[in-house]
Amino acid sequence: MAKSKKAKAKQTHENFDVKSFVEKTLRGAFKKTPMYHEAKRRAKREFFEESKHGKLMRRVHFECASCKGLFFDRKGAKEIAIDHILPVVDVEVGSADYHTYIQRLFCSVDNLQCLCNFKGERDGKKSCHKIKTAEENVQRREAEARRKLEKQE
Repeated sequence: MAKSKKAKAKQTHENFDVKSFVEKTLRGAFKKTPMYHEAKRRAKREFFEESKHGKLMRRVHFECASCKGLFFDRKGAKEIAIDHILPVVDVEVGSADYHTYIQRLFCSVDNLQCLCNFKGERDGKKSCHKIKTAEENVQRREAEARRKLEKQE
């Protein structure tokens, strides 16, 4: 018997999440900015290796700002993420208005870094981007709990 795939709910005007749609669209637009491409350029490492046939092969990798490892950024093998050093969504304040969100998303290149973002684990380690994101999410949950306690008092 064939395994059935989980049915995706059809989007209607009742269940359409405008906030998620706008944020996803803005993040996609950010990947086309000069700041994003400059951050990638700064992390780019090019070198040449000799192939088994004796020809020089050009290799392009990107250096992770945290672990200093070299990773690919090819279609089907994306192993890097351009990350905001100061998160777009402030861990203490949480979601703000769109003006603040856009200002923090479209920041200067000095607030961007290249982090490894491979799938799964390598040598028992998670990617630097996953670790940083998990730490930020813990801080967000703690800040949210503090805000709820302050409202109750």
